[in-house]
Amino acid sequence: MNYTTYKITNEGHKPFTITPKGRILETFNKLRNGPVLAPALTRRSDHIFRLRKLGVLIETEMREQKQNGSERYGVYHLLSKISKVDEAKVEGA
Repeated sequence: MNYTTYKITNEGHKPFTITPKGRILETFNKLRNGPVLAPALTRRSDHIFRLRKLGVLIETEMREQKQNGSERYGVYHLLSKISKVDEAKVEGA
């Protein structure tokens, strides 16, 4: 299976690389394409937490939706600059 490596650049810090996989990759790609909405029933916040642990800068904007009571949810915005590095072949994946 092929995985893509990305270079992450955060202002004022040395660039580094990550190779996200699975659902973390899915969330990462959604962030690259624009803000990500995270209603409470999704596990998106866990994926965001894992990406943050890797060093990806992500801002959380809290919003309220008052249709059926007061429901709060997060909207995530990617702050890091991202560029593709290469695809790595992973054996047995």
